[in-house]
Amino acid sequence: MKLPLSFVHETPTDKYYDLLLMTVFPTLSKKRICFVTVLTLFPSLLLVSRQGPERLPERVIVSETAPASCYDQANEKLVGSMLVRSPVFVSPDGKYQAYTENEAVARQGLGLADCVNTAKLFVKETSEDGFRLVFLQEPTLYELFNDIKVVDWSPDSRYLLVRLFVGQWGSDAGGGIPLRYDAWDGVFSPRDMVTTAFQGYLGHDCDYGEQTLGFSPEGAVVLKVYPNFDEEGTPDPASCVKKEGLWLLSTQGIFPLPDTYKVLRYGRLLRSAQSN
Repeated sequence: MKLPLSFVHETPTDKYYDLLLMTVFPTLSKKRICFVTVLTLFPSLLLVSRQGPERLPERVIVSETAPASCYDQANEKLVGSMLVRSPVFVSPDGKYQAYTENEAVARQGLGLADCVNTAKLFVKETSEDGFRLVFLQEPTLYELFNDIKVVDWSPDSRYLLVRLFVGQWGSDAGGGIPLRYDAWDGVFSPRDMVTTAFQGYLGHDCDYGEQTLGFSPEGAVVLKVYPNFDEEGTPDPASCVKKEGLWLLSTQGIFPLPDTYKVLRYGRLLRSAQSN
C-alpha cells in the first residue's frame, strides 16, 4: 500500500543518505532503500526500548537522621529520587573520618520497585586524599529499602559503629543490624554478633528487637533490647526478652546494664561530606 503524498517528506539529508546507500550497494533499488534504513536503525530503536523506566530527578540533602525517600510525606505520591549524605564523623583521635550515603532511586513505570534504596558507608584516614567505600547494601526484590546511619566511634578510635536497617517499602517487615567496622584492620565484625551473644547467654535462639546506642568507655557496644511485638502492639509471647532494657556486648559476651546507664558520644561531627 502506498502512503499518501502528505506523509512523504524528503529533505536534502534524505537525498544524500539515499545516494550513499546506492553508492555502497549499486544494485539497490529505490524501493529497497526504505527497508535498508529500517534495518540500519533497528538496533538503536531496540536499545532505546530496553533502557527501562525513566529515572526521575534527584534531590540531594545533608542530614544525620533523615531517611532517603522517593515519596511526598503528605500524600505518599512518587516525587523523585533522593540522596541523603550524612555529615562527616571524626574519630576521637582525629585520625579517621566516615560518612554515609543513602540513595532512593525513583523510576516511573517500574511497578513493585518504583523506589529502591542503596546504602553506602565511606571511611578514610585523615592523611588520605579521598574516602573509600567500605560497605554497600543494594536493594533486593523483597528488601527494597536500605538505610545506614553512623552511631559513633569507639573511645580508642579503632571501631566505627553503624546501624543498618533493611526492609520493604509499604511493609512493617524488616529490622536493624548493628555493624562494627575495624578501622585498623579494615574488616567488619560478623553481622550476627548480637544474636550469637544472646544465644550464648540464654542457651537457645532468641527473638528480640534492638537499637544500637553506642560504646562504653571500655569500647563495648551498648544496646537497647526490647520484646518483639505482634500486629496489635502486644509483646510476642515467643520473644525471649520480656521487657525493654540496656545490654552490654563485649568480647566476654552480653550482659544486662542498669536502666540508669548513660551512653556517651566519643566521635564528633566535622563537616558535610559533600565538600570532599
